Amino acid sequence: MVCKGCNRQSRQVVIHSSDLVNLTTEEIKKSLRPSKSKALLEVIKGPWSHAYLHFKTNESASVFFHQYSNKQLIVNGVVFSVQAAKYPNGHQVKYAFKQINFTGSSAASASTNTNATAVSALSAAAAISVRASAPAAAHSRD
Repeated sequence: MVCKGCNRQSRQVVIHSSDLVNLTTEEIKKSLRPSKSKALLEVIKGPWSHAYLHFKTNESASVFFHQYSNKQLIVNGVVFSVQAAKYPNGHQVKYAFKQINFTGSSAASASTNTNATAVSALSAAAAISVRASAPAAAHSRD
């Protein structure tokens, strides 16, 4: 299967931690993807202190970013910060979606205005806990 997030920065989110070297790619991926969610496709980790999370769609990357961008993400006891991916020209990705809305496709459901809002499935992961933290200058957005 070809990753739909590779070479598409709008489908990527960066996580950063000085302790990242202690985790394998599989440990990160397993902790971030609950059993029913297919939004996270791939984790790209090198010997550095950051990893790239590749998502299936722009929307799923955006929802994940907004959910964790001003908080600390804790995976297997390691604290991560969440940062926007950057385009090759150095500009940060602007994530537009804070939530994903599902609407009915028929005129009847549209006329009754019954929208079911789905909170990111990634928040359901039991292995992830979130702790509020003060936003750092390094995470400032344009």
